[in-house]
Amino acid sequence: MMVRSRFSVHKLAQKIVLLFVLGTVPVLFGAVQAWIWPLYTVALFAGFAVLLWFGDGYRLAPAARGWWAALGLFFFVTLLACVPLPGTLLAVLSPVRFELLQQAGLLAGKQPVWSTISYAPLQSFAWWAFLLGLAACFFLLSAHLRSPAFTRVVLWVLFALAVVEA
Repeated sequence: MMVRSRFSVHKLAQKIVLLFVLGTVPVLFGAVQAWIWPLYTVALFAGFAVLLWFGDGYRLAPAARGWWAALGLFFFVTLLACVPLPGTLLAVLSPVRFELLQQAGLLAGKQPVWSTISYAPLQSFAWWAFLLGLAACFFLLSAHLRSPAFTRVVLWVLFALAVVEA
């Protein structure tokens, strides 16, 4: 006898968020509208937070060795681009940026103490948050695509999308 799983609102909400994002990115917004990406990112963060909060026994990542270390290193290095760093560390990580700041400081008559590697730190931080949203999307998809029924629904949505776009 097959035991059916209980209905849960949080699983349904996560699946709706995933289907909404997968179904609307290419068609309605052409994946180029800058105003929609923060909304998608916040929705994916919310879905991921619900996944973490309720858990439900999902494993969040593949079992490969070093996977978490590689992901953590990637996000740490990309976050370094938008975090203010002292001049000595900046000289090691980005000598060209440090030299440019030194020359600009000579012209302005002030020496910068802390600066970022990025020339546009707010945009770099927004990009970092977007990458974190993509990681949340990956975790949500890897948790829910283990269900054959949801996998079929996602495939039907993507096939319908392909037909509409063709």
